Amino acid sequence: MRQNTSSVAFLLVFATFFNVFIPILGIHRVEAAESENSDFQEIERKELRSENGKVFQTDEYEYRLEESAAKIHYGTPGNYKPVNNNIIVSPSGKYKFRNAANDFTLRAGAFLNDGIYFKGHGKFCEFKLESVDGEVVNNSTGTATGNKLTYPNIFPNADLEITVLSTGILTEIVVKSENALKQNIIYELSNCNNSQFDEPTMTNGNKGAKVNQSTKEENGKKKLVLNPDYSKLGKFRGEVRIDPSLTRASVKDIFVSTATSNGNRRALFIGGYIDYTAPGDPFLANSRALIDFGKLELPAGSVIQSGKLQLWHYGTNGNHGNIYVTRVTSGWTNSTRWSTQPAVDGVNYGSTKFPTYNSNSLPVKREIGLSNSLLYKLNSSNNGIQIRNFNESKPGVVVCSGDGFDAFCPTSRAPKVVVNYIVNQPPYTPNPVSPETQTTYSGNCDESVSPPTGNCRTTTNVTTTVNGVGDGDNPPGDLKHTVFNYRGGNNFTTDGITGKPTVNYNGNFKDGITYWKGRSVDKLGLWGNWSAEYLFT
Repeated sequence: MRQNTSSVAFLLVFATFFNVFIPILGIHRVEAAESENSDFQEIERKELRSENGKVFQTDEYEYRLEESAAKIHYGTPGNYKPVNNNIIVSPSGKYKFRNAANDFTLRAGAFLNDGIYFKGHGKFCEFKLESVDGEVVNNSTGTATGNKLTYPNIFPNADLEITVLSTGILTEIVVKSENALKQNIIYELSNCNNSQFDEPTMTNGNKGAKVNQSTKEENGKKKLVLNPDYSKLGKFRGEVRIDPSLTRASVKDIFVSTATSNGNRRALFIGGYIDYTAPGDPFLANSRALIDFGKLELPAGSVIQSGKLQLWHYGTNGNHGNIYVTRVTSGWTNSTRWSTQPAVDGVNYGSTKFPTYNSNSLPVKREIGLSNSLLYKLNSSNNGIQIRNFNESKPGVVVCSGDGFDAFCPTSRAPKVVVNYIVNQPPYTPNPVSPETQTTYSGNCDESVSPPTGNCRTTTNVTTTVNGVGDGDNPPGDLKHTVFNYRGGNNFTTDGITGKPTVNYNGNFKDGITYWKGRSVDKLGLWGNWSAEYLFT
């Protein structure tokens, strides 16, 4: 999952966020919207995108998956369809490039000065890059490949890239050399009064920072001005992507209740609550929350370090009990009710007792630590989780659903599972380089005569050498030791060779009898492949 690049690339990113759009917070974009318990202290690198999640690279070797219950859809809520992010090239018209396969519409001109049009659910905005450091940018010709639209050389050593994601568009200035860094980057905006802009960011390698921004009016036109402080980035480290996505989300989470069919509302009830929606007088009902995140789909070689469930809490009844998370083992739908609720395995994978808290305006983020065993199960085929009271006779708590019915519980406050993991690749396969012949050691063996003369087919100590030894992972997945195998004998190991490209071991060989080979193991116990096997002759 590392990115190797021979050229330095620098990114300035901004995106338009319309009031009706809420970003899915997960694989590559850090939470910035909430000050309460916000974890916006990292600018993180895009590595992977799935239907309802994102992966961040939190430092050089560790990653975090944030999987939301909110799924991206096109069509009626709950009717999920595959999303085609490819850009369509039109043979005519002002807007040569189009994409309308998502919950939004993108149109862009053949030339940079034609601008970009973005529309979603009645809100729209047109914008274009106008100038950099007081110089008008080049009116370059756009080219589309798949879901990426590129306007090359908008100024020397810099491109403008527009990438269509399943949740929105990514707008990036990619600066390819340090001497091309610019200030006073100005976008011209049109008809954008009903929209607001995501906070611009810049990244370089694994390091990122916010970008200073302001707006101004000039000749009756609104301008967005970006002035990055490059000193915040330090030394260049290579290209990184930031994902300022836009989304309209639907959620597969419900609660099942002994009372009514209350499953799809802004709230998830857990434990006892007073039901006021059923006919007749209010009464105490029992409830359990069901949440499906889909398969986590961690990359091959992932080693889970920790995980947690994030919930937005806004209600607690007095004398409430502890809640816990268990795994659902059979299928369910948004129409599932108490009488048809799915089976669970009953194992406690994480529990807590929320503080007493009630608010009509400000939910608070709470977290429940999850066991790694549950996370590995959710990484494969699964049916989600259930949250319930240990003692279901006690009052419960109320948390936000991901249905996103109002500003109180928007889709950004959907339940979310967060997984921290590393990607551990196996060590390299060694290459045997010596010894191949006994004559290296005897020097006077002649097997062309019968019987052979000299020191032949005898036991001798020789030094076995393999090169190409190593591990592409850095700690904690680095090399532990290399094993040398002598067929018919013992397995000899050599320790303390971490990071060395060549490994030697002095062992006992028999000419024409001993076969040998080598392989390596890392500190997490993952073995690489055996090398080719050699016969010592």
